[in-house]
Amino acid sequence: MKKILSLSIITALLAVFGLAFAGPTTATVSAAGKADVCAGLDAATGGTSGTCAAPAGSKTVEGTLATLVKVLSWVVGIISVIMVIVGGFQYVTSGGDSGKVTSAKNTIMYSLIGVVIVALAQTIVFFVLNKVS
Repeated sequence: MKKILSLSIITALLAVFGLAFAGPTTATVSAAGKADVCAGLDAATGGTSGTCAAPAGSKTVEGTLATLVKVLSWVVGIISVIMVIVGGFQYVTSGGDSGKVTSAKNTIMYSLIGVVIVALAQTIVFFVLNKVS
């Protein structure tokens, strides 16, 4: 159980603080620089629109990170529900043994703490992604 809690915390911390070390994004490109790049692309491709929109099927870094965070959140959520069920089963089958009851309560508590940490991490990551893009 401690390993699962440790992995949940590490995953949440990586999700939250991992963006601090991410490289520059398109938001850091100056307006003049972007205009120059777009003009060059339009000249090279024969376009006259003056804008360089991303192709229809292209993926952005923000979109990829958002998808990754959603998938990890689902995985941790599923694991947490399984751990709550395991903790409940341990509680029911403890037979009044105080050590087993305490272990079962800790299992349930740590899995719920993991869900809260993942929810907060997801909120923070999406907040940062919205500010960056």
